[in-house]
Amino acid sequence: MPPKTIYATFHGGKPTGKDSTPIWYVESYTQVNGTWQPNSNALALPAPSGSDGYQLRDIRFAADGHFYVVNSLQTSSVVWRIPQTGVDPNKGLEVFTSIATIAGLDHPFAIVFDSSLHACFISAQDTNVVFRAFGPQHSKSGAAMPVNAAIPGSNFLAGTFVASELGIAAPGSSAKPPDVKGSEGGLHFLPKSGPPLSHSMRGMALVGTTLYVADEAGNEVKTYDVITGEYLGKISDPNNEIDTPVHLLASGGKLYISDNDSVLCYDPSAGTLTSLLAGLDSPAGMSFDAEGNFYVASRKGNSINGYTSNFQPMQNPLIPGLKDNPEFILCVAHRAARSGIR
Repeated sequence: MPPKTIYATFHGGKPTGKDSTPIWYVESYTQVNGTWQPNSNALALPAPSGSDGYQLRDIRFAADGHFYVVNSLQTSSVVWRIPQTGVDPNKGLEVFTSIATIAGLDHPFAIVFDSSLHACFISAQDTNVVFRAFGPQHSKSGAAMPVNAAIPGSNFLAGTFVASELGIAAPGSSAKPPDVKGSEGGLHFLPKSGPPLSHSMRGMALVGTTLYVADEAGNEVKTYDVITGEYLGKISDPNNEIDTPVHLLASGGKLYISDNDSVLCYDPSAGTLTSLLAGLDSPAGMSFDAEGNFYVASRKGNSINGYTSNFQPMQNPLIPGLKDNPEFILCVAHRAARSGIR
Protein backbone atom coordinates (compact mmCIF):
# COMPACT_ATOMS: atom_id res chain seq x y z
CA MET A 1 0.00 0.00 0.00
CA PRO A 2 1.49 3.39 -1.00
CA PRO A 3 2.29 5.82 1.81
CA LYS A 4 -0.29 8.50 2.47
CA THR A 5 0.36 12.16 3.12
CA ILE A 6 -1.85 14.72 4.79
CA TYR A 7 -1.29 18.31 3.65
CA ALA A 8 -2.47 21.07 5.99
CA THR A 9 -2.86 24.83 5.85
CA PHE A 10 -2.94 27.07 8.91
CA HIS A 11 -4.35 30.35 10.14
CA GLY A 12 -0.97 32.03 9.65
CA GLY A 13 -0.83 35.79 9.43
CA LYS A 14 1.14 38.26 11.47
CA PRO A 15 2.62 37.04 14.77
CA THR A 16 0.65 38.20 17.80
CA GLY A 17 0.92 37.82 21.55
CA LYS A 18 -1.65 35.02 21.43
CA ASP A 19 0.12 33.10 18.67
CA SER A 20 3.72 34.21 18.31
CA THR A 21 4.68 31.40 15.90
CA PRO A 22 2.05 31.19 13.15
CA ILE A 23 2.67 28.65 10.40
CA TRP A 24 2.96 30.42 7.07
CA TYR A 25 3.48 27.38 4.84
CA VAL A 26 1.76 24.17 3.76
CA GLU A 27 2.91 21.44 6.13
CA SER A 28 2.64 17.76 5.31
CA TYR A 29 2.62 14.61 7.40
CA THR A 30 3.53 11.31 5.73
CA GLN A 31 2.71 8.00 7.36
CA VAL A 32 5.86 5.89 7.58
CA ASN A 33 5.78 2.64 9.55
CA GLY A 34 2.75 3.81 11.47
CA THR A 35 4.08 7.24 12.44
CA TRP A 36 3.42 10.60 10.82
CA GLN A 37 6.61 12.32 9.68
CA PRO A 38 6.33 16.13 9.28
CA ASN A 39 7.60 18.31 6.44
CA SER A 40 7.47 21.96 7.46
CA ASN A 41 7.30 23.49 3.95
CA ALA A 42 6.01 20.68 1.80
CA LEU A 43 5.40 22.75 -1.36
CA ALA A 44 8.61 24.82 -1.08
CA LEU A 45 6.76 28.14 -0.85
CA PRO A 46 9.10 31.14 -0.89
CA ALA A 47 9.27 33.24 2.24
CA PRO A 48 6.57 35.95 2.39
CA SER A 49 7.75 39.35 1.27
CA GLY A 50 6.12 41.15 4.22
CA SER A 51 5.88 40.68 7.95
CA ASP A 52 2.21 39.67 7.76
CA GLY A 53 3.10 36.25 6.36
CA TYR A 54 0.67 34.05 4.44
CA GLN A 55 -2.86 33.18 5.52
CA LEU A 56 -3.35 29.95 3.60
CA ARG A 57 -6.78 28.39 3.32
CA ASP A 58 -8.05 25.85 0.79
CA ILE A 59 -5.67 23.37 -0.81
CA ARG A 60 -6.76 21.17 -3.72
CA PHE A 61 -4.98 18.67 -5.91
CA ALA A 62 -6.59 18.92 -9.34
CA ALA A 63 -6.75 16.52 -12.26
CA ASP A 64 -4.18 18.61 -14.13
CA GLY A 65 -1.52 17.42 -11.67
CA HIS A 66 -1.17 20.68 -9.75
CA PHE A 67 -1.98 21.89 -6.28
CA TYR A 68 -4.15 24.97 -5.99
CA VAL A 69 -3.58 26.92 -2.78
CA VAL A 70 -5.62 29.89 -1.57
CA ASN A 71 -3.85 32.75 0.21
CA SER A 72 -6.57 34.75 1.96
CA LEU A 73 -4.36 37.58 3.20
CA GLN A 74 -6.35 40.69 2.27
CA THR A 75 -3.29 42.43 0.83
CA SER A 76 -2.74 39.42 -1.44
CA SER A 77 -6.04 37.56 -2.07
CA VAL A 78 -4.61 35.08 -4.54
CA VAL A 79 -4.91 31.47 -5.71
CA TRP A 80 -1.59 29.83 -6.62
CA ARG A 81 -1.07 26.95 -9.04
CA ILE A 82 1.81 24.79 -7.74
CA PRO A 83 3.41 21.67 -9.28
CA GLN A 84 3.13 18.51 -7.20
CA THR A 85 6.89 18.65 -6.65
CA GLY A 86 6.59 22.12 -5.12
CA VAL A 87 7.46 25.62 -6.26
CA ASP A 88 10.32 25.76 -8.77
CA PRO A 89 12.70 28.40 -7.36
CA ASN A 90 13.71 29.33 -10.92
CA LYS A 91 10.12 30.10 -11.89
CA GLY A 92 8.59 31.26 -8.62
CA LEU A 93 4.92 31.21 -7.70
CA GLU A 94 2.41 30.92 -10.52
CA VAL A 95 -0.78 32.90 -9.97
CA PHE A 96 -3.91 31.11 -11.15
CA THR A 97 -6.15 34.03 -10.26
CA SER A 98 -6.25 36.90 -7.78
CA ILE A 99 -8.02 40.07 -6.75
CA ALA A 100 -6.07 41.81 -9.52
CA THR A 101 -7.93 39.61 -12.02
CA ILE A 102 -11.32 39.34 -10.28
CA ALA A 103 -11.86 42.66 -8.49
CA GLY A 104 -14.24 41.33 -5.81
CA LEU A 105 -12.09 38.34 -4.79
CA ASP A 106 -11.42 39.86 -1.39
CA HIS A 107 -10.21 37.50 1.37
CA PRO A 108 -10.83 34.21 -0.53
CA PHE A 109 -11.50 31.01 1.42
CA ALA A 110 -12.30 27.99 -0.76
CA ILE A 111 -12.03 26.84 -4.37
CA VAL A 112 -13.91 24.08 -6.20
CA PHE A 113 -13.38 22.81 -9.76
CA ASP A 114 -15.86 21.15 -12.06
CA SER A 115 -14.96 17.71 -13.39
CA SER A 116 -13.66 19.04 -16.72
CA LEU A 117 -11.55 21.83 -15.13
CA HIS A 118 -13.23 24.31 -17.46
CA ALA A 119 -14.80 26.24 -14.59
CA CYS A 120 -14.15 26.82 -10.91
CA PHE A 121 -15.90 28.48 -8.02
CA ILE A 122 -14.09 30.64 -5.44
CA SER A 123 -15.59 32.02 -2.25
CA ALA A 124 -14.68 35.47 -0.96
CA GLN A 125 -15.39 36.26 2.69
CA ASP A 126 -15.19 40.05 2.65
CA THR A 127 -17.56 40.54 -0.29
CA ASN A 128 -19.67 37.51 0.79
CA VAL A 129 -19.83 36.22 -2.78
CA VAL A 130 -19.05 33.04 -4.70
CA PHE A 131 -17.25 33.86 -7.94
CA ARG A 132 -17.17 31.67 -11.03
CA ALA A 133 -13.94 31.72 -13.05
CA PHE A 134 -12.64 29.94 -16.11
CA GLY A 135 -10.77 26.81 -15.06
CA PRO A 136 -7.19 25.77 -15.84
CA GLN A 137 -8.22 23.93 -19.01
CA HIS A 138 -9.69 27.07 -20.56
CA SER A 139 -7.80 29.63 -22.63
CA LYS A 140 -9.08 32.35 -20.25
CA SER A 141 -7.87 30.44 -17.20
CA GLY A 142 -8.47 32.36 -13.96
CA ALA A 143 -10.57 35.15 -15.52
CA ALA A 144 -14.09 35.91 -14.34
CA MET A 145 -16.92 34.14 -16.15
CA PRO A 146 -20.15 36.01 -16.91
CA VAL A 147 -22.37 36.89 -13.96
CA ASN A 148 -24.94 34.21 -13.15
CA ALA A 149 -28.01 35.33 -15.12
CA ALA A 150 -30.34 33.54 -12.69
CA ILE A 151 -29.57 36.03 -9.89
CA PRO A 152 -32.36 38.62 -9.66
CA GLY A 153 -31.02 42.08 -10.36
CA SER A 154 -28.10 43.54 -12.28
CA ASN A 155 -24.73 45.28 -11.91
CA PHE A 156 -23.14 42.56 -9.79
CA LEU A 157 -19.41 42.17 -9.30
CA ALA A 158 -17.76 40.53 -12.32
CA GLY A 159 -17.89 36.74 -12.06
CA THR A 160 -20.60 36.63 -9.38
CA PHE A 161 -22.29 33.22 -9.23
CA VAL A 162 -23.78 33.48 -5.72
CA ALA A 163 -24.62 36.94 -4.38
CA SER A 164 -24.92 38.40 -0.89
CA GLU A 165 -27.92 39.64 1.07
CA LEU A 166 -25.78 42.74 1.52
CA GLY A 167 -24.14 43.96 -1.65
CA ILE A 168 -20.53 44.94 -0.88
CA ALA A 169 -18.36 46.93 -3.25
CA ALA A 170 -14.99 45.60 -4.38
CA PRO A 171 -11.98 47.19 -2.65
CA GLY A 172 -11.27 50.63 -4.07
CA SER A 173 -14.69 50.88 -5.71
CA SER A 174 -17.86 52.72 -4.72
CA ALA A 175 -20.07 50.62 -7.00
CA LYS A 176 -22.19 48.66 -4.51
CA PRO A 177 -23.88 45.58 -6.00
CA PRO A 178 -27.57 45.07 -5.26
CA ASP A 179 -28.76 43.14 -2.21
CA VAL A 180 -30.24 39.69 -2.88
CA LYS A 181 -32.74 38.20 -0.44
CA GLY A 182 -31.84 34.97 1.31
CA SER A 183 -34.99 33.41 -0.11
CA GLU A 184 -33.62 34.15 -3.56
CA GLY A 185 -30.19 32.69 -2.88
CA GLY A 186 -28.39 35.60 -1.22
CA LEU A 187 -25.91 34.73 1.53
CA HIS A 188 -26.42 35.90 5.12
CA PHE A 189 -23.84 37.97 6.97
CA LEU A 190 -22.87 39.21 10.44
CA PRO A 191 -22.83 41.72 11.94
CA LYS A 192 -26.02 43.07 10.45
CA SER A 193 -24.42 46.51 10.51
CA GLY A 194 -21.55 45.29 8.32
CA PRO A 195 -19.30 45.62 6.46
CA PRO A 196 -16.76 44.72 7.63
CA LEU A 197 -18.07 41.22 8.19
CA SER A 198 -17.09 38.77 10.92
CA HIS A 199 -19.20 35.86 9.66
CA SER A 200 -19.94 35.31 6.00
CA MET A 201 -19.81 32.63 3.35
CA ARG A 202 -17.19 29.89 3.77
CA GLY A 203 -16.70 26.45 2.26
CA MET A 204 -18.14 24.91 -0.90
CA ALA A 205 -18.52 21.47 -2.44
CA LEU A 206 -19.74 20.19 -5.78
CA VAL A 207 -21.84 17.01 -5.94
CA GLY A 208 -22.87 16.25 -9.50
CA THR A 209 -24.19 19.53 -10.89
CA THR A 210 -25.16 20.96 -7.50
CA LEU A 211 -22.95 23.49 -5.74
CA TYR A 212 -23.28 23.46 -1.96
CA VAL A 213 -22.32 26.65 -0.12
CA ALA A 214 -21.77 27.04 3.63
CA ASP A 215 -23.82 30.03 4.76
CA GLU A 216 -22.13 30.41 8.14
CA ALA A 217 -24.17 33.37 9.39
CA GLY A 218 -27.43 31.73 8.30
CA ASN A 219 -26.70 28.36 9.96
CA GLU A 220 -27.55 26.64 6.69
CA VAL A 221 -26.11 25.13 3.54
CA LYS A 222 -27.52 26.58 0.33
CA THR A 223 -27.60 24.80 -3.03
CA TYR A 224 -27.29 26.02 -6.63
CA ASP A 225 -27.51 24.36 -10.04
CA VAL A 226 -24.18 24.99 -11.78
CA ILE A 227 -25.73 24.48 -15.22
CA THR A 228 -28.67 26.88 -14.95
CA GLY A 229 -27.37 28.96 -12.03
CA GLU A 230 -30.73 28.55 -10.32
CA TYR A 231 -30.98 28.72 -6.52
CA LEU A 232 -32.33 25.34 -5.38
CA GLY A 233 -32.94 26.15 -1.71
CA LYS A 234 -31.17 25.06 1.45
CA ILE A 235 -30.62 21.44 2.44
CA SER A 236 -33.15 19.87 4.76
CA ASP A 237 -32.27 20.30 8.44
CA PRO A 238 -35.44 19.41 10.37
CA ASN A 239 -33.67 19.13 13.73
CA ASN A 240 -31.64 22.34 13.36
CA GLU A 241 -28.38 20.44 13.59
CA ILE A 242 -26.36 22.77 11.35
CA ASP A 243 -24.64 25.37 13.53
CA THR A 244 -22.29 27.91 11.87
CA PRO A 245 -21.09 25.63 9.05
CA VAL A 246 -17.62 26.38 7.75
CA HIS A 247 -16.09 23.47 5.80
CA LEU A 248 -17.80 21.28 3.22
CA LEU A 249 -16.47 18.11 1.59
CA ALA A 250 -17.94 16.08 -1.27
CA SER A 251 -17.11 12.38 -1.29
CA GLY A 252 -18.88 9.33 -2.69
CA GLY A 253 -21.89 11.35 -3.79
CA LYS A 254 -22.46 12.67 -0.26
CA LEU A 255 -21.80 15.98 1.46
CA TYR A 256 -19.86 16.27 4.72
CA ILE A 257 -20.25 19.38 6.88
CA SER A 258 -18.06 20.53 9.76
CA ASP A 259 -19.66 23.14 11.95
CA ASN A 260 -19.33 24.44 15.51
CA ASP A 261 -18.70 21.09 17.22
CA SER A 262 -19.74 18.27 14.90
CA VAL A 263 -19.43 16.60 11.52
CA LEU A 264 -22.67 15.94 9.64
CA CYS A 265 -23.39 13.95 6.49
CA TYR A 266 -26.03 14.93 3.96
CA ASP A 267 -27.22 12.33 1.44
CA PRO A 268 -28.69 14.17 -1.58
CA SER A 269 -30.32 11.05 -2.98
CA ALA A 270 -32.32 10.47 0.22
CA GLY A 271 -32.49 14.09 1.37
CA THR A 272 -31.35 13.09 4.85
CA LEU A 273 -28.94 14.72 7.29
CA THR A 274 -27.05 12.50 9.76
CA SER A 275 -24.76 13.36 12.65
CA LEU A 276 -21.51 11.38 12.32
CA LEU A 277 -19.27 12.92 14.98
CA ALA A 278 -20.29 15.11 17.91
CA GLY A 279 -18.58 16.96 20.72
CA LEU A 280 -15.58 17.97 18.60
CA ASP A 281 -13.31 20.90 19.36
CA SER A 282 -13.95 23.38 16.53
CA PRO A 283 -13.71 20.94 13.58
CA ALA A 284 -12.32 22.44 10.39
CA GLY A 285 -10.98 20.87 7.18
CA MET A 286 -11.86 17.27 6.30
CA SER A 287 -10.47 14.60 3.97
CA PHE A 288 -10.79 10.89 3.17
CA ASP A 289 -7.96 8.54 2.21
CA ALA A 290 -8.14 5.79 -0.42
CA GLU A 291 -9.17 3.21 2.21
CA GLY A 292 -12.13 5.30 3.33
CA ASN A 293 -10.57 6.52 6.56
CA PHE A 294 -11.71 9.99 7.55
CA TYR A 295 -9.58 12.87 8.84
CA VAL A 296 -10.70 16.14 10.38
CA ALA A 297 -8.66 19.06 11.68
CA SER A 298 -9.38 20.48 15.13
CA ARG A 299 -8.87 24.21 14.79
CA LYS A 300 -8.82 25.11 18.47
CA GLY A 301 -7.27 21.80 19.46
CA ASN A 302 -4.30 22.39 17.13
CA SER A 303 -4.44 18.78 15.97
CA ILE A 304 -5.69 16.39 13.29
CA ASN A 305 -7.91 13.46 14.23
CA GLY A 306 -8.52 10.23 12.34
CA TYR A 307 -11.48 7.86 12.10
CA THR A 308 -12.00 4.51 10.42
CA SER A 309 -14.31 4.08 7.45
CA ASN A 310 -17.22 3.51 9.85
CA PHE A 311 -16.25 6.63 11.82
CA GLN A 312 -14.73 4.91 14.81
CA PRO A 313 -11.93 7.01 16.38
CA MET A 314 -8.30 6.10 15.89
CA GLN A 315 -5.75 6.86 18.58
CA ASN A 316 -6.58 10.56 18.66
CA PRO A 317 -5.27 13.12 18.32
CA LEU A 318 -3.62 11.44 15.35
CA ILE A 319 -1.30 14.39 14.72
CA PRO A 320 -1.11 16.47 17.92
CA GLY A 321 0.74 19.55 19.06
CA LEU A 322 0.45 21.74 15.94
CA LYS A 323 1.81 25.22 16.58
CA ASP A 324 -1.00 27.01 14.75
CA ASN A 325 -4.70 26.51 14.08
CA PRO A 326 -5.15 24.10 11.14
CA GLU A 327 -7.60 25.23 8.48
CA PHE A 328 -7.87 22.88 5.46
CA ILE A 329 -6.43 19.37 5.15
CA LEU A 330 -5.96 17.12 2.12
CA CYS A 331 -4.97 13.45 2.21
CA VAL A 332 -3.33 11.96 -0.89
CA ALA A 333 -1.64 8.64 -1.63
CA HIS A 334 1.77 8.58 -3.28
CA ARG A 335 2.43 6.19 -6.12
CA ALA A 336 5.67 5.69 -7.99
CA ALA A 337 7.36 8.91 -9.09
CA ARG A 338 6.17 8.50 -12.67
CA SER A 339 2.54 8.34 -11.56
CA GLY A 340 2.75 11.20 -9.09
CA ILE A 341 -0.04 11.77 -6.63
CA ARG A 342 -3.60 10.62 -6.88
